[in-house]
Amino acid sequence: MLIMEKYVFDVADRARLNSALGCVFGAFIGDALGSALEFKNEISSEMLAEALEMKGGIFGNGHGQVTDDSELAMCIIHGLNDTLPKFSAESIAKYYKKWVLTDPFDIGITTARAFNLFTTKNSKFSQWATQSARNHNQNSLSNGSFMRCSPLAVYCRKLSIEDLIKVVTKDVTMTHPNEIIIQSQIFYVIFLSHLIENPQDRSGAWTKARQYLNSCNDEVKSWVKDIEESPPMLATNHIGYAKIAFDHTFRQILNQEINFENSMRQILLKGGDTDTNAAIVGAMIGAYVGYDELPELWKQKVENFDSMTMEGIPRNKKFLNQTLVKNLIIRIFTEAPQILEEIN
Repeated sequence: MLIMEKYVFDVADRARLNSALGCVFGAFIGDALGSALEFKNEISSEMLAEALEMKGGIFGNGHGQVTDDSELAMCIIHGLNDTLPKFSAESIAKYYKKWVLTDPFDIGITTARAFNLFTTKNSKFSQWATQSARNHNQNSLSNGSFMRCSPLAVYCRKLSIEDLIKVVTKDVTMTHPNEIIIQSQIFYVIFLSHLIENPQDRSGAWTKARQYLNSCNDEVKSWVKDIEESPPMLATNHIGYAKIAFDHTFRQILNQEINFENSMRQILLKGGDTDTNAAIVGAMIGAYVGYDELPELWKQKVENFDSMTMEGIPRNKKFLNQTLVKNLIIRIFTEAPQILEEIN
């Protein structure tokens, strides 16, 4: 039984929930699709067609099985649920530690460096991760924090910009302490959260994000300027660079015509870090079109994949069970706070 049956939603909140679910499942779908094409410089029409059937990825993951991008998002989902409506970076970090101990079949270099102390610590996991990231990842501009953050946009949908900044910064800095990444991801989550709370209001989301941009450093401002004035970035140069997904995400959401399947086709054809780029684009386009407009086949494969019972890579931990995600996102949406209260 879906948890939403416990709640009564008016018409406006049903539209918002549709956007919230579209955001998270859009990211998961992008991850699962992109895992079939990762790190390829050229994508043929035949390769794309096969990837769009969502028959698994290069790691041996099953039909609809996600990779580290969405497994880390599931850590956030469970960490948030454990303390709702309060926020605890430590709660999220506990799941990051649990995830590291599962011996993930894929993990980014920046993330691995930040989490390398987890196996030897018994408490204060968020502090240790943040310190390790500060020591080892100060210059990293990789996309590993962007790819996991869609649940934060759902949680932050009612928060002030000041409180949203606190939440996003607490999570980002556990792996990516560089100010360019912090600020650009805040820009991204501001846009996402506005779309969730104000479905399909691209203009309002862009205005709100650009207001925040006034306080950003020159490099982040240049990222936004390049979207408006420069050609699209190549995805096969500097694979994993966060600006690539940032650039293509905002080009797509600012287009006149938006279609989720077409968006996936476009970003996958770029090659490079296809699962992460598609996850980051997918969260944005999914938030805009809403859960109901996501292609049914992709939705069903991702939602119903159970890594404990289905063919693919065994992931024998309950918090990595994709079949639980929908109910948990509904709960995060329903209990999202208006005022942030942090706990350890």
